[in-house]
Amino acid sequence: MALRSSNNPIPSKVLLGQIRQIIPAGTLLQTANPADTTGVAQVFVRQRYAMVRQNIWPAVNLSTGQQQFNVVSRAVYEGMAVVIIEYYLAWPQSPETIDQLLQDTDDDLERIRANLEDNPTLSANKLGPYAVSMPACSVSPDKGEIDSTFGPELVKRTITARFLLLPYETAGTF
Repeated sequence: MALRSSNNPIPSKVLLGQIRQIIPAGTLLQTANPADTTGVAQVFVRQRYAMVRQNIWPAVNLSTGQQQFNVVSRAVYEGMAVVIIEYYLAWPQSPETIDQLLQDTDDDLERIRANLEDNPTLSANKLGPYAVSMPACSVSPDKGEIDSTFGPELVKRTITARFLLLPYETAGTF
């Protein structure tokens, strides 16, 4: 018996992969890496070590938080996944003032949030047989936090977004 089939909920790696394509538009991520003008190369999926090794800023790491699945009826479920979008900036490497860097970061976070809120790729069932919606989103405070977990001091801001996975049917019997 297969554990997953086409009518099961959207796997988190599919959701994160789709979000990776959406968030860079209109942000500094598009200009950070000369080898990639789309900005997608600056968005990492569950790869903070690879992001730090690349050492090109700003950069984003995507991961999932709590995921929940509820029974709606005998063979129908619905789900919810929390997506954590961590935006990193190495301020000592930049010639800009810290105030300008924080303003640029805030502008990018607002653009990322807007990209997620107003993107038919997520809501119009473009993920194969899946459909999702984003009913809630929170953004960390302006001051950010210093993260030196991986070596260099990085300024980190976070967007935490909840995505509803619309009802889906199970593949077989219980």
